[in-house]
Amino acid sequence: MSHPLNRNLLLVKEHVGMFKAANNYDIHDPDTNEIIIHCREDRLGLITKLLRFTSDDNSVLGISEDVPPDSTISKLILAAVMCIDMVLKE
Repeated sequence: MSHPLNRNLLLVKEHVGMFKAANNYDIHDPDTNEIIIHCREDRLGLITKLLRFTSDDNSVLGISEDVPPDSTISKLILAAVMCIDMVLKE
């Protein structure tokens, strides 16, 4: 069985309500819409919950076909994109 992230196209869906209580993402296979990974941030303080405002954010991450899907660099690209997204929304 291959690793769920061994692909060059991923759909990232963020789940938020009126206030952004946490960084909650699902990573989907864009072809089948199957959830590959659940990403959840638990146990935030009240102040953090109240200070986060955002709306739902869905994005597609496409990695060049020159990068092999099973390479470490493709996973590093995904991690960098997710970190940048979280930091810029804080």
